[in-house]
Amino acid sequence: MRVDANYLRGLNYTEMNLKDIEIVMTPTAEDDEKSCGIGIKGDKPITENALKQLCSALKIPYAFTKQLRANANGHIIPYLQRQLSRSANSSVTLVSGEKTILSIADEEMLHYRGKEAVAFDTRLRENVDAPDSPLELANVFFADGDISYSLRYKEPASIETDKDGEGTSDLRGLWKWGFTINHSALGTLTPSIGVELLRMVCANLTYMPAKSHSYPMPFENDFEERWSHIANFLNSPPQPQWMTLTNLITKLSRTTASYREVADARKKLLKLRIDKEDTETAERINAALQWKRIKKAYDVSGMEEKPAKQWYSKATTPLNLFEIYNTITREATHAPSTLDVALRQNILIYAGSMLTGKPDLYMQPAAIDWSLN
Repeated sequence: MRVDANYLRGLNYTEMNLKDIEIVMTPTAEDDEKSCGIGIKGDKPITENALKQLCSALKIPYAFTKQLRANANGHIIPYLQRQLSRSANSSVTLVSGEKTILSIADEEMLHYRGKEAVAFDTRLRENVDAPDSPLELANVFFADGDISYSLRYKEPASIETDKDGEGTSDLRGLWKWGFTINHSALGTLTPSIGVELLRMVCANLTYMPAKSHSYPMPFENDFEERWSHIANFLNSPPQPQWMTLTNLITKLSRTTASYREVADARKKLLKLRIDKEDTETAERINAALQWKRIKKAYDVSGMEEKPAKQWYSKATTPLNLFEIYNTITREATHAPSTLDVALRQNILIYAGSMLTGKPDLYMQPAAIDWSLN
């Protein structure tokens, strides 16, 4: 997929002090579904996304603003204006399209504005397409100014066996690893570089946890200086990340999954059903997670007093965490393309969080002999 260069070049950026913004009601045109019915005097209507950002800048709850508008739309104008008059003496950047103000952004979130985002895209592709580049551009996600590039090394790598030479069969498949570069021409996506991993035997994709394995995008005034940081990263990314991945995945394969961890994974995966009548997806997920077997072993339906929540975190299952992790990444990676992209990405990020999270049963032996159940 390519970025929409015409859309990006058509964006306009205007800096304003929060105290100088005057909110007005605006009529919503029938052909303009993005406008939220509120605008800035002397400018254009704002979108719902821009209203969320304005609430964030003013440190007021968006949910309350939304409720106030639904119950008494006229009251929202004096409320927002009062908050603006009380705001700190800080500036924001209005990002406008043809009909609406698409974003009210913090300057530090706008690493690459419209035209610069197009130039960044061109430079990145030239770098990756060079004959000596070890990377390939696997995917580009572009939506409403948010841009995410997925780059992977052409040469796959393999998870090493454990120190005893035994290893785990599921870990011997070849993997491709790389990273994502994320930024937004609207200032709605945190600029960052994150590590990702693709298991080639089943093409399962996962994202490394952002907190532990992400790098801030450089923020200098000069485009060339900012690009040089990215170019240096492309040519010499942090190699220790791969060893970290191997250790984390091996840890999952040696850790028993708890009842809670299986139940949480199942709950998230069932959101991938096409509709409520999609029994095929539910049956496949239940089979992979051995849900009927686990439910039968821990049946509490006849008990008057139900177990405490902590009990579910201590109850063992016949699965290890790598099996849970692999099921999550498989289902989310290969879900129908008609499903919401953000939903699939959030589930993949959830799988990535398993890599560095503290397991319920880490270093604890299984309490049940599941071969007898």
